[in-house]
Amino acid sequence: MITDASNSSATHQMAMYCKMIDNVTLVGQETGGNMLGTNGGYMFFLRLPNSKLEVDIPVLGQYSIHDTEPRNGGVMPDIVVERQPEQLIKDMEIQAIMDHISLGK
Repeated sequence: MITDASNSSATHQMAMYCKMIDNVTLVGQETGGNMLGTNGGYMFFLRLPNSKLEVDIPVLGQYSIHDTEPRNGGVMPDIVVERQPEQLIKDMEIQAIMDHISLGK
C-alpha cells in the first residue's frame, strides 16, 4: 500500500489496519491523521450563539491496540521513501516497491 500525508480519515484507518497484517507492506511517507484517537467521523459540533465560535468535539475515540503509548503522528510506512523536489518527476514509491520485489520479499 502506498501512503503519504494525504491519507487521512478512512485511508489513515485502512493504513493502520494494514500495518497490523503481516503480508501487507506500506511504502511511502507517514500518513495524515494521528494515532492518538479519532481522525473524523463521529463529531459533535457546538456553535456558541453569541460569539459564533464553533467547537468540534469527537464523540468516539479509536486507538491502536498494538501501541502501548500511541505516537502523536500518522502511520509510518514499512519502507520510507524520502521525497525531494527534484524527484517529483519520478515515481519513487513504485521504484521502492520494484526494488523490494526484486529482493524476493
